[in-house]
Amino acid sequence: MANFDFSKLNVSDGRTARLVMHQITLGGATPFLVVRPATEATKGYYNAVLKRAGKSLRQVQAGAINAGMMNENRKDDRKLYPEHIITDWGHIKEDGTEVPGSVPDADGKLTKFDLAACTDFISALPNWLFDDIRQFCGNPSNFVEDDATVMDVENAAKNSD
Repeated sequence: MANFDFSKLNVSDGRTARLVMHQITLGGATPFLVVRPATEATKGYYNAVLKRAGKSLRQVQAGAINAGMMNENRKDDRKLYPEHIITDWGHIKEDGTEVPGSVPDADGKLTKFDLAACTDFISALPNWLFDDIRQFCGNPSNFVEDDATVMDVENAAKNSD
């Protein structure tokens, strides 16, 4: 009987990942977000998404998905991400020094992480950039242990014979 162990690939509610936002420079610094998975692993977020899905189920079943629905989902996520997904932030200075817990605002003033500041940050992002965050957080493989995704080539070769 074969014994398969994929436990390292499990994504749990407490797992986080760091997302460096290379597309942004604030006061000469590059912000990064500490995020949870936007999946069933993060219960509060997942329950809110299920509630939202229940409201639009008839439209989806009728095939009436449209740009308005997509915009509503993004708008809802702009509220849910600061509450459930983004847990902290920081920035990387031009010299490569990492500074956790704060990001510079448009005036260069350091802003500590809290729900209100995070909500303001997320609200100010253009849709395409927020969608990049959503795509990253919705991909469970971004939250598995680093060594879990390394393929054992020798064993894979033996198994293919």
